[in-house]
Amino acid sequence: MEIKVVEWIICGIVIKMELTEENVLKVLEELIPYIEADGGYLQLYDIEDGYVKVKLGGACETCAMSTMTLKQGIEKKLMMEIPDVVGVVQVL
Repeated sequence: MEIKVVEWIICGIVIKMELTEENVLKVLEELIPYIEADGGYLQLYDIEDGYVKVKLGGACETCAMSTMTLKQGIEKKLMMEIPDVVGVVQVL
């Protein structure tokens, strides 16, 4: 199996992020304070075939904007940081 490694150059530092649980958690940890500020929480559930499965809970469970948060926030950030992420799926 071939592992793709993507290099990002930021301020002269090369950053390589491959699709691993550790890297996904690093990215999600950046987003957690914003979700918690609105009374919600975010948990990594699983990674399967390039899809990251997460659980949004707390205030996010009944929020009409949770789909927007999932796709335009969480998915967009993960795909930007870890290009091998195919998408993000919410588990209930």
